[in-house]
Amino acid sequence: MISILPDLCGMPSRGCPCGMASRGPAAGRHAEVDRGFHAHSTLRVVRACHTILRTIGASTAILIAAISSTSTASEPPSPSDTVLDRLWIWTHPVGAHDGINLGGGRQGKSRMTPVAGARYLGVPNLCFIHYANNPTISQFPQYGRDFRPMKRVVWSLTGAGGDTSPQRRDAGLKLAQEFPSFCGFILDDFLHWSADSPPDPWLAANGAQFPVSLVLTPPAPVAIERIALVQTSWPSGDYRSKEFAIDLSEDGRQWKEAGRGVMPNTAGARVELALPGAKVAALRIRILGTHDVQGSRSCGLAGVQLWQRDRLVPLDLWKASAFSTYSERFQAGNLLGSATGRPVPASMTPDQLAALRKQIAACGRKLPITCVVYTNQISPRILPHVNQVDKVAMWTWRSEDLRSLEANFEKLRRIVQPKPILLGCYLFDYGNNRPMPVDRMKHQCEAGLQWLREGKIEGMIFLASNVCDMNLPAVEWTREWIKSVGHERPPGAVSRRDP
Repeated sequence: MISILPDLCGMPSRGCPCGMASRGPAAGRHAEVDRGFHAHSTLRVVRACHTILRTIGASTAILIAAISSTSTASEPPSPSDTVLDRLWIWTHPVGAHDGINLGGGRQGKSRMTPVAGARYLGVPNLCFIHYANNPTISQFPQYGRDFRPMKRVVWSLTGAGGDTSPQRRDAGLKLAQEFPSFCGFILDDFLHWSADSPPDPWLAANGAQFPVSLVLTPPAPVAIERIALVQTSWPSGDYRSKEFAIDLSEDGRQWKEAGRGVMPNTAGARVELALPGAKVAALRIRILGTHDVQGSRSCGLAGVQLWQRDRLVPLDLWKASAFSTYSERFQAGNLLGSATGRPVPASMTPDQLAALRKQIAACGRKLPITCVVYTNQISPRILPHVNQVDKVAMWTWRSEDLRSLEANFEKLRRIVQPKPILLGCYLFDYGNNRPMPVDRMKHQCEAGLQWLREGKIEGMIFLASNVCDMNLPAVEWTREWIKSVGHERPPGAVSRRDP
């Protein structure tokens, strides 16, 4: 997830869509399976918390000599024009990936610190991403000191699983003011959405008081002859509506009941109800009861469809409101179908990102924000958020999907240009919890090198430091590849500078 040129001082991130919890929204999106490395329920051990970084000591001096990147100026050094200067390592606290499957019944165990990982791989630039409360805010300054040997450092404002808080963001900004090598920020697992996943449902608050009402309002009065309601599919069976009533209004104020029904206690069940067919200015759905009597004691809907005769009525321009909503993510507007202009669920809203940009600008330094985008998130739907960041880092979660790497890259370019793009390269196949095949590692590295030569990307990020001491063939191949190409000078990138 990185940009190629001048500097990753506007570094990448590793975003991942998150999904639903197994027991109500309060459980968080981390319980969703297959939504990205951080949110994956079976692989979160991979980014387990580490012990605090130890003092690097003598190895620091060696690294300084090898990378020749220590900066004492008020700004990080300007990147030169070699491939090596465009390469970054993605890092976490020590041991974050312990427990990954190495095959043959073996599990990974690492003692590699972020700086040691960079030294071993042979790259001068480092992205650091926190995991949950590791490190704590009080430990941030020590990490800043530990990272002094690096040429450029990008710090996470949203960490593993999209974790963030105003306090962590403020502390991250303070680091960038104190340490000159800090040159940007990254939003990891920022987008909690997948282009190939169903839209979020509408959910009422836990312990809702019945009846719970939703009102759908068309841009102009319209005749409705039939309505279909779709039951929620929450994994635990919570939030399932039972009895309901449909009310119609000719003026949006006075209501008349048009029919009643009962929704089955089955995920995705669909119930249709005939309506009078008269023009209405508003339609109200009253949920009278719930099948969810022992869990969240609430209700919800996964979808609403309206018909005029045999024609489906488009709902894009309609408005929806509910008398009870669990959270902004599960708002009534989700029932209006594919609303391209509405932001997808994320760790922050576009308005909050815009405010963050102003806060960063007030620091008086150029500190670009990079957002992680997985290939299954490439869609115009992400633009409300992407428009508020400086760069995008693209990541392919499953190694078999690298066969579509070039096509996905071109698709992302069309959507986000002219924003710089960074190519994220996994050193381990986290999506399948197995070592990365060397041929697939070679594919992504050679594609990235070609795009660097053509000036299409700003850089490459290798994930992660935490597997560099696990004797993985893909890691060892990549080390040699970096040695062989690092001296090259990509002609198309020499004159570019951060936007």
